[in-house]
Amino acid sequence: MLSTVISHLLTYPFITIMRHLQVSDTSAPMMYNRSEKVREAVKRLWSEGSVKSLYRGFLGYAGVHIFLGALMIQANLRSGFFIE
Repeated sequence: MLSTVISHLLTYPFITIMRHLQVSDTSAPMMYNRSEKVREAVKRLWSEGSVKSLYRGFLGYAGVHIFLGALMIQANLRSGFFIE
């Protein structure tokens, strides 16, 4: 569980940048036609609120993943697979 939390903390800024690139140009059908480059998106996000802007929406994202992880653990424990 700890490794999952750490991996989410480390990868969430990249997910945020990727989302901003995907929604920055609504007329571009393909990623190659986007108007904003990765470096420009990072500079824009950093100028909007530094680290805070890179982790915008993290609590909701983490809450969903914690809930789904708890469901998986509960399903595995109920199946009896780990009890032998």
